[in-house]
Amino acid sequence: MIGSSLSIVVNKVISYGGGDNDILLASGNIKALFQRGITALTNTGFFRYQLPLLFVSLVVLPLLLIKAFKKNEKNGSISLLILLILICQVLQNFFAISYPFKKMLVDLPVIMLLLFLVFNDFDLKTFVLKTSGKFLMLAWLLAAIVICWFNYKTNKSPDYWNYNGVGCFGATPMWFNIINIGSCMTLAGIFIWGVLFNSYSYGKSAFTFLFVVSLLINLVFTINVFIVNRKYEVRDCLVGLRPLINNKVVIEGFPLTYQLYTDCKPALNGYEIDFIDKPSNEVFNRMLANKQADFVIDKVMSGNPPYHKDYPALTLVKVCNFECYSYYVYKNSLE
Repeated sequence: MIGSSLSIVVNKVISYGGGDNDILLASGNIKALFQRGITALTNTGFFRYQLPLLFVSLVVLPLLLIKAFKKNEKNGSISLLILLILICQVLQNFFAISYPFKKMLVDLPVIMLLLFLVFNDFDLKTFVLKTSGKFLMLAWLLAAIVICWFNYKTNKSPDYWNYNGVGCFGATPMWFNIINIGSCMTLAGIFIWGVLFNSYSYGKSAFTFLFVVSLLINLVFTINVFIVNRKYEVRDCLVGLRPLINNKVVIEGFPLTYQLYTDCKPALNGYEIDFIDKPSNEVFNRMLANKQADFVIDKVMSGNPPYHKDYPALTLVKVCNFECYSYYVYKNSLE
């Protein structure tokens, strides 16, 4: 913001709403606020791998709303604070949705506190004994199931991740999907049964079930991915690039990460949102023309064309292919 007027900053925020990914719809659209703001929260990483946690979190939202605004309600103040945190997260996602699956891990303690507050002292029985309360709760339970299904279908789609340009996590194993979805549906059945037949002794038992199942299946999945079937493709690529780019200035892509195994000198990154006064392509061209940059490394998602394929100042010297993306290494060929 230094050296810029407020109007310039606001226009930049609007122009780059959606962060580096620029996904789904243009800024300023109510539909976009839902798709870019709310679904970024419901589709985030810890919910993707813990559908029971997502389902219960959605179920208790209207109950949290009642606790936050009901006069003289126990823990009403902290319930209101949690509600405001979630609302602010949705608004933030609309303007900067970049990498919600990693960034919003900070919300996990908030979600756990939310569940504890509601399950610990909310009088659900009194709420749903009323016909209107029972009807509203059942409708919301069905909506929660639909959102969980949307989370699963979206996150298992490589097309979704490629479209957003943020990487591909690959399909989770069938055994994991069966446990994850099965646990979520079992939990949904417990809640629906409780509302239909006024059985309210399931609350803390359901919370314990949710916690144990989520913990165990994620532990097994983590061991499977990071220990049993671990890979070092990117590391091996960077180690191989060390003789080429050691002590050289590298721009574009994610140069700070390239530095780890190569000792290159990272400079310009690929986030245009950083450039208030000058667009990144202008800075990029100047660095090449002035020989301030020795190499360019582009991270290219699977199915996308290389960004600098026909760039006259660059010569392609190496390509490293991985499961979800590739590194295209270019040498600055300007004399």
